[in-house]
Amino acid sequence: MTRQEKQEFLSNLEERYKTNEFVFLVGMSKVNASAALEFRAEARRVNAQCVVAKNTLSRIIVKDLSIKGLENHLSKQVLTVFTNNPVETAKLLEKYEDKGYTILGGTDKTSVFTQNDVKKLASLPSLSVLRSMLLSSILGVHTKTVRVLSESAASLVRLIAIASKNKNNQ
Repeated sequence: MTRQEKQEFLSNLEERYKTNEFVFLVGMSKVNASAALEFRAEARRVNAQCVVAKNTLSRIIVKDLSIKGLENHLSKQVLTVFTNNPVETAKLLEKYEDKGYTILGGTDKTSVFTQNDVKKLASLPSLSVLRSMLLSSILGVHTKTVRVLSESAASLVRLIAIASKNKNNQ
């Protein structure tokens, strides 16, 4: 890689760090090409971007962006995963752990995550599940209120019907 190519690569890498909310670092060992292609395809499905960069180049970016503690995870061969969808990406990383990938950590630009933090993130429900839970709790209150109000009116109608039936029978 020439000096100019390194500068372009660094600016591209820095742009990805800046434009994505979350960055995960994943160790790769004994990952064959087909497994890597499969992982990258699934990463694209959850809107994540994968980049393998030399650790020295990654350290330069991490230092420039003042992300303290992330450089400790930069050893051996590291895959950097950029995303704005952290829960789905963390679930993907956890899924591939037994296929040669190791979760090293990550960042949301304000704090550095450990491997356990990323696994906790993966255990959270997805955004669509959270939305449906919120919607059902909002609608549940209104549904119960309508049911209570309509039940009172229905009870009154039944009471009047019984009273009029009894009056007619007398």
